This record gives sequence, structure tokens and C-alpha cells, in this order.
Amino acid sequence: MLVSVSLLGSYDYCSRKVFLERVLKLFKPPKDVMVKGTVKHTAFELMDLAEESLVKTISKSDSFDSVQERYKTLYQKLLRNAIIKNKREILSVGLEPQDLFMQSLQVINNEARYRSAIAFDFAAANNLFNEELWENLVPKTKSEYSLKSENLCLSGRIDQLQIFPKNFVPVELKSGKLPRDDVWPGHKLQLAGYALLLQEKFNIAVNRGIVRYIDHDAAREVLINPFLKQEVRSLTKEIFSMLNNLNIPDRVTNENKCNACNLKADCFEDSKVEKLLADITKKS
Repeated sequence: MLVSVSLLGSYDYCSRKVFLERVLKLFKPPKDVMVKGTVKHTAFELMDLAEESLVKTISKSDSFDSVQERYKTLYQKLLRNAIIKNKREILSVGLEPQDLFMQSLQVINNEARYRSAIAFDFAAANNLFNEELWENLVPKTKSEYSLKSENLCLSGRIDQLQIFPKNFVPVELKSGKLPRDDVWPGHKLQLAGYALLLQEKFNIAVNRGIVRYIDHDAAREVLINPFLKQEVRSLTKEIFSMLNNLNIPDRVTNENKCNACNLKADCFEDSKVEKLLADITKKS
């Protein structure tokens, strides 16, 4: 069994909740959330496929505004295509395609601004345009990049991978609250997990990552040092042991975490938890 990189941050935040979700099966993601994730995945894949032809349209006479507008126009079209492709699933969970389009529009426009800035700035700095720009553009971006390692006992899918000639930079796209500075601890652990997977696969040192808080159009760099990588290795072993040996962790002592948790009622109902655990133990 491999540990998902996404579990690292969740485990660090509350290991007991991970146990309740993954072992006792007390929570399943809402189906509408899963469908929204599928639409996002489809849209970003289409963006990757369109990147080459889009970059090749950038000429010396273009302004940044004109390049950004081309990106926005195309990305909005690709979002519509992703929604049409998944229309049956969208309707089956009670979502309206037009509402989903409007809900996703800010993220798509932010992505257009982000990627168009990379291409335009590189073109201006190197005086390269059209096909020559595409051939030399650094970095290029690959979305939803999957990795796994039996040796590390880890698996995961990177939201975006920035590809440089001799290195890679994992990028995580996160919604929700923006930290005052730096990034949230769980997000840092995820980047370190992806760094370890990339290092093993490509035999290169990966010491940098980026978290993009897409609701705030903010990008923050994370330096991934050896101590952070070792913390990931240690947490992976703890999670693996917990899931396989049915060791239920104690509750956290932070009341704010408990009050905001959707599993609080189940977590504090000891008889229910003990019964579920006993049932699983008998089957194993």
C-alpha cells in the first residue's frame, strides 16, 4: 500500500481525522466536489495541449494585454469544453453547467494571467517569438502529473509541474485562506513529498516548490531542505503504520481544529468509534 502525498498535510493537521476517514470510512467526499475536480482536471489537461499553439502566436508586436486576452479567451473556451464533456456527471449531482462555469471563471482567468505572464516575460527578455519562443520557452508546464514509488511508499498527483532543462519545480494550487506569510505547514509537506518522488524518478535534486493560492492570485515559493524531506519520510512511516496496524491516534488538543471539523460528532462518540474499530479488527 502506498501513502498518498495529500495525506501528509492532513495527518500533520489531525492524525485522528485521517484514521476516521481512511480506516473507519466515516467520511466520503461529496459527489459534487468530485465532479468539480474532474472538470478542473479536464480543463487543465486541455490547457496543456493548447500551450504550444498558443505560445507560437506571440509576436514582437504584441502587448502583454493582448497576449493575456488571447489566453483568457482560449482558456474560457476550454473550460466550456471540459464542462460539456462532463455534462452528464455534472447534472447527475445537481449542478448546473452554467453555474459551474461562473464558479470556475476566476480560477481560469488567474491561470491565463499566470501562464501568459511566463510566456510574455520570457519572450521579451530573450527577444524570441512565435515558433522560436516555443522551442526555447522555460519553464513549460505539465498539469496533473502522477508519480508513485514503492521505495518511498508514496504516490501522488502534482497539480502542476514546471519543467526546466535540468530541474523540475512542483506547484500546488490551493483554494481557501491565504497565510499571512509563507505557506500553510501541510502544503509545505506536500511539496516536499513531491520533491522526493521527483528526485527518485529523475535522479536530480529538487529543492524548490511553489504554492499558488488561487482565490487570492498569490504565489509563494518554498525552499525544500533536507530536514523537511526527512520529516516527510518520518510521517510516511507513521501513516503507513497507523493504517496497517489499526492504531487510532488521540484527539488533538487544539479546540479550534475540533470545532471546525465535520467529523467532530463521530470523533467524540467513543462507543461508535470502538464498535467500528472492533468490526474492522475482526475482519482483518
